[in-house]
Amino acid sequence: MPIELEITHFFEQIEIPDDELESLLRVASWQSEPQFPCPGRSAWYVFKKPVHLKNDKEKIFRAAKLKGVGVWNPEKFHLYSGVHGMAYSEKPIPPSTEEYKFTSSIPHFGFTEEGYFKAVYSEPAPYGGILHRRAVQEYENSHIMLAHGVPSQVSLLVARLPARFKFMDEDMGIVASLSEEIEPFRLHLIHFGENELNEPELKYYKSLRESIGISGDILDEKIRLQTINALSGQIGRLSHDFSAAGLYRHSGGWEDLSFTVKNKRVCLADLDSNRSLAELTACTRPLQILRDLSSSVHKLLNMFYYPTIMDKYTFSNLVASDPVSEMLSGFFPTSNAGKIKKVAARYWDYFAPHFFLMQRYLHQVLGESEREIRKSYKMDDEIFFTLSMLNLFPLYGESDLNTFYPSESTLDDLREHAQAFLGERYQYVSYLLAD
Repeated sequence: MPIELEITHFFEQIEIPDDELESLLRVASWQSEPQFPCPGRSAWYVFKKPVHLKNDKEKIFRAAKLKGVGVWNPEKFHLYSGVHGMAYSEKPIPPSTEEYKFTSSIPHFGFTEEGYFKAVYSEPAPYGGILHRRAVQEYENSHIMLAHGVPSQVSLLVARLPARFKFMDEDMGIVASLSEEIEPFRLHLIHFGENELNEPELKYYKSLRESIGISGDILDEKIRLQTINALSGQIGRLSHDFSAAGLYRHSGGWEDLSFTVKNKRVCLADLDSNRSLAELTACTRPLQILRDLSSSVHKLLNMFYYPTIMDKYTFSNLVASDPVSEMLSGFFPTSNAGKIKKVAARYWDYFAPHFFLMQRYLHQVLGESEREIRKSYKMDDEIFFTLSMLNLFPLYGESDLNTFYPSESTLDDLREHAQAFLGERYQYVSYLLAD
């Protein structure tokens, strides 16, 4: 059944043929079935005619991401789907008012208004859908990125769904964002090795690798690490520029980043959760900036011990290539290289035992109790983020971001907050930070 849409926001600076806009809206309203390249709530539409910025005809958009139009969750997919705890659907289904409970069930590292550390939770979200106000956030944030020259997908429009689509008494919507790439692939797939990627994915990542000047087979661990290093440096700089543009709360996950081969640049792909630093207290702005960078480092390391990935990497090669240093150097370009290496080494020291513990169950068929044991070997988020805040804080003091958003806290203040948050576990953090 088609869904009647009310367009509430439209970016007039986009030149788009009428028939292309009509076709896009037909997909968004389910007059035509949306196509989902990967499990999740992001559909993909490829343009047949040129779409570009009116004041920059060199910026050509070749496809659109449609978020909130529904969900696809097949039982079997050759890669990790990212959809948790919901019924399988071999065909895409329209957005629902059912809660996607996974979203609000996982605690995240956050802060009180006074700058103390605490666990926070994401707000509830509809399965396959998006709240209209969150769709507006993505739309507005993408234009902030465009105005500041930060590589990002550019939102074309936001629409509101009919009254029957209400989630917790709030309107639901959709947001269409434009991509310069015709392919829908995100950066996290670059971590996968042999027998994981299909031919279209391998072809795309080959063109990505070649665009940044790296030769060799992407299935080779060392070539893949060279590529990851180059991208990590870009992600560090992108994270810096995102903060400098006045926003916070980006996950830093490579599944939320794409790449433009023509411009050889990493791009932000999901902006609906991002908020303005201006809404925060002065003492928490630097903390949220460091929390975003910490999340980027966490997501980078977390990928390396994902079960179908970790045997594609040798720990000694990981440490030798050191993509963490590359990411930090991108974020703190004026900091001393030796100091960056020292800060990065503390992350590897914390990650190492978890990497080897996870290897115990690498090729075993696990029962439920064994899977829970394996989960317990993952990095402890509270320890990781507390360590990261203290580890990065001296670098922040040297950064230009400290000029824009000066810290009202001292390192001793953060140590006190860390100890109050972790209790006895703080001893481990203190040990890792010791010279």
